[in-house]
Amino acid sequence: TPAALSYVTGKRGWQLTTIKTARLGFMPQDKRQLLADLNLSDNWRTVIQKFPSNMIVYVHMAKGRLTYLSGRSIEGKKHYNPSREISGERQPYYNHQYSQQAEQVVIVEGQGDAMTFAEWNIPAVAINGMQAADELLNQLRVHPRLFVALDNTDEANAKSRAIALSLGGETYLPKFPPGVKDANEWFSQHQASSDDALSMLNKAENWLT
Repeated sequence: TPAALSYVTGKRGWQLTTIKTARLGFMPQDKRQLLADLNLSDNWRTVIQKFPSNMIVYVHMAKGRLTYLSGRSIEGKKHYNPSREISGERQPYYNHQYSQQAEQVVIVEGQGDAMTFAEWNIPAVAINGMQAADELLNQLRVHPRLFVALDNTDEANAKSRAIALSLGGETYLPKFPPGVKDANEWFSQHQASSDDALSMLNKAENWLT
């Protein structure tokens, strides 16, 4: 869909190869053909039927299986998560660079930031908001180094520190440049490179400091 492609490649700045590897989707207004072409359980059919149209669809995978779908409007700033009654609790979003064997992982706020770190070839997980479940934190402790890089706002910075304190160990708090709100803004509006991102992580202070 031209408008959707313009949003992800233009406004977000992601390469088409990244978009395809992440299996990023788009929810059309007319879902009849989509539902006809897919072999889905009744529950997943309900998820798609209720999913708002004209939204980018993030595909949440775990151990090779689809676990959740979340959305972001291509106009305005609207996010969507299916109701708990249909899909259960919100699920984190792992970018396609992530693996359980990764030496270092960045924890971010939104799926778009996780996609952006994938552009930089850096494993990242989006907590899909600012609440990190204890189960997720326990899973992430298997990685030797963790970086908590939520949005660059006072509220998010405080939450980043709280998550880092909960994780302990080799957990670091990177800082975006002044005036930069998040990873995707830094990438799409300031052309931050993978070298810039790695430099930011290398300069990050340990939570204890």
